[in-house]
Parts: sequence; C-alpha cells; structure tokens
Amino acid sequence: MDERIVNAKDHICRSRRTDPETSKSAAEDHRPRANTHAAEVLQAIERYAGDDGCTAAEVGVVLTDLGHIEAQRRLSDLTRIGLVSKGPPRRCGVKGSRMTTYRAGGSP
Repeated sequence: MDERIVNAKDHICRSRRTDPETSKSAAEDHRPRANTHAAEVLQAIERYAGDDGCTAAEVGVVLTDLGHIEAQRRLSDLTRIGLVSKGPPRRCGVKGSRMTTYRAGGSP
C-alpha cells in the first residue's frame, strides 16, 4: 500500500464526535478497505488526471470499480491530507453535469 496513505491512516474514514456508536464502529470496521480504496483512487488520479483533472464519478466508475460515492469519500480524505487538490469544475463525462475536478498533489 502507498506509504503516504499508511502515514495518514487517522484521516481516512473517520467518524464525527456526534455520530452514534454504531456509526463509529462501522467507520472503524471500514478503515482497512478505506485505506486500500484511498490508495487505489490516488493511483488513478496520479496516472490519469492530467491537466483537466478527474471528477469523482469518472474515478469511481471509469478508472476504478469503487463507484461514485466511495470515490468521492476517498477524494475528500485525500484532499484533507494534501495528496489531492480540487481543480475547477467541468462537465463530467459520466454524470453529464458540472462537477469538481481533482488532481494529484496539494493546493495549486
């Protein structure tokens, strides 16, 4: 697994302080998969994003088999830890609507 993900494991798949115990437990149970998924999303972004970036739907449906929602959650995690940055919105090739794009690396 990508060492950058392993070092940031406390920032991947977190729960809120106000969440019920069941949500906190579910987040903890999902953490190993979330770390693997974050590494997969990061690899896809680094390999394919280019100048135009990728939307969460493109990452989740075209570049990985994670689905749009899981890809969006991992992109949020990766953005929070500085491995991915948000780019300008553009029309998504999957959803057809304007969506935020993501690129490898921290803030531009």
